[in-house]
Amino acid sequence: MNKPQLFILALFLLLLGSCQSYQHFVKEEGQYYQLNSSEHQEADSSTAAIYAPYKKQLEAKMNEQLGQLDVDLIKEQPESNMGNFTADMVAVQAQLYTGQSIDFAVLNYGGLRLPSIPKGPLKKGKIYELLPFDNMIVVVELKGSELPALFEHICMKGGWPVSAAVRMQMDDEFAPHNISLEGQAIVPDQNYRIATIDYLANGGDNCSFFKGKKRYETGKFLRDAAIEYISAQTAKGKTIKARKEGRISQKK
Repeated sequence: MNKPQLFILALFLLLLGSCQSYQHFVKEEGQYYQLNSSEHQEADSSTAAIYAPYKKQLEAKMNEQLGQLDVDLIKEQPESNMGNFTADMVAVQAQLYTGQSIDFAVLNYGGLRLPSIPKGPLKKGKIYELLPFDNMIVVVELKGSELPALFEHICMKGGWPVSAAVRMQMDDEFAPHNISLEGQAIVPDQNYRIATIDYLANGGDNCSFFKGKKRYETGKFLRDAAIEYISAQTAKGKTIKARKEGRISQKK
């Protein structure tokens, strides 16, 4: 087997392995090979024969149906049914993984990488497209007095996905108003547990208010949690439903 063929084989093995839940650190080194057209055609046919079985395995994994979507999932701001579905999933799974009660979940808008997912069969490949990054779910503990900084940041960003416990309004200057959690005002001295991803908990996307706070690790990738959540709902005979419900609304 020549070097170009070995490279193609290694590439498909890497793609196949990406279906598993671990991180990869890749060093890339390039070499140049001079090929005439006849050599190129011969290499193409022989290389295709090598990677075809791995391509089939990868396609089979990505085409696996996880569940059924009852509605189109649309990414929007300040609130969207796609964001609501994803944040609710994080809240449920974080509580399951940590055994701790979760007050609410928040994700960044840019972390959702698809503009929409059509209703109908929901396949594993779509979850990989929606959540392509190896972000871990974590739970961060903040005092009630520290929450305004988080909600101000959410508004300044135009609205981020938040779970069902949250209700707030934002004005034309992107400032938060009338914030409540489960219908209750925030208590300054109370500890609140927020489920999110390690990227934000580490201060990413200017979330400095999370840095250095008490946190609980779940050891679960966001993408894997979504797959587990959808599969569990399907096992219970449930379809995936999501709607906008005024979690973040415009102040009149």
